[in-house]
Amino acid sequence: ALGLAIAGVLAALFIARPGSVEPSEGYGAELASVTSRLEALKLRSARLGNDWTALEQLAEAHTERAALTGNYADFVLAEDLLAAAFSLATPGAGPFLTRAGLNVSLHRLELAEADLAAAEQKLLLSSAERATILGLRADVLAQRGDLQGALDLALEAAAVHPGPNQDARLGNIERSHGNFDAAEALFRKAGAGYQ
Repeated sequence: ALGLAIAGVLAALFIARPGSVEPSEGYGAELASVTSRLEALKLRSARLGNDWTALEQLAEAHTERAALTGNYADFVLAEDLLAAAFSLATPGAGPFLTRAGLNVSLHRLELAEADLAAAEQKLLLSSAERATILGLRADVLAQRGDLQGALDLALEAAAVHPGPNQDARLGNIERSHGNFDAAEALFRKAGAGYQ
């Protein structure tokens, strides 16, 4: 999910318009920031040892970097880290939402849906978790070509827990509809929300 949100914000930096595909100077700074955070998370994970949440955070950083660079090796590392996190978690627990986001990024929609169903089994979901589930379900629908269904769920996610991830997701849907001005406004709003 985070990768999709980052992709949306980056799209605002060089939104798909004829003759306008030069990346902003912000790309290098964003990549450096993600890489620096990734290195710090590696040290933290090594220090904490058998803490599945530390592995989850490291996997999220690899997924984020993969979304920025297109380097599939980061996706593979994220997948391996999530497998290790699940091996440490108690049965029924683990980074289901993070793995669902990775699976959406890799277009493994059935696996993403299974993880979302598992995440929904949690007795108490925060508004942020509920919005993440709705947003990822919107992403699945968008990848399947159901843009209206995706828009409906994305709007519901934004109502449950507003924020830059929801704005970026809505921007992606607007862009898919060809509404480039609306998409750009949403991407800029999301970008401001991340700062």
